[in-house]
Amino acid sequence: MYDDILDRGIKRTIISFDPFLKRDDVMGLTDAQVGRRFGLETSTVKAMRLHQDVPFDTIQKICHALGCQPGDILNATEVWTILPTKKARTIDVRAPVERLTSCYVSAHLCGSLSAARCSAPAR
Repeated sequence: MYDDILDRGIKRTIISFDPFLKRDDVMGLTDAQVGRRFGLETSTVKAMRLHQDVPFDTIQKICHALGCQPGDILNATEVWTILPTKKARTIDVRAPVERLTSCYVSAHLCGSLSAARCSAPAR
């Protein structure tokens, strides 16, 4: 069953509240304001923005307040997490923040997530 994990990685489904958070009546509000409007904890709204786990009753509260279905406020996206190999190069977590930031910006601008193509100066 798990024979192909090393080749294909691990399949995950990310649940996103982007359709809800991009509504005209929600955009521009702080987490606290959204929480007050829909009866949610501020930490729950923050977790929604960060695509983290939220309690199931959050979906029920929002759908009840808006009179909608869960599919109207959620997106589900399948992603594969590729496991690192011994040959993979990783960024030193002890590196200065500037180096990590420039690696991310360089990777973002050139469309590559490869740390090997990072143009940041070595420490």
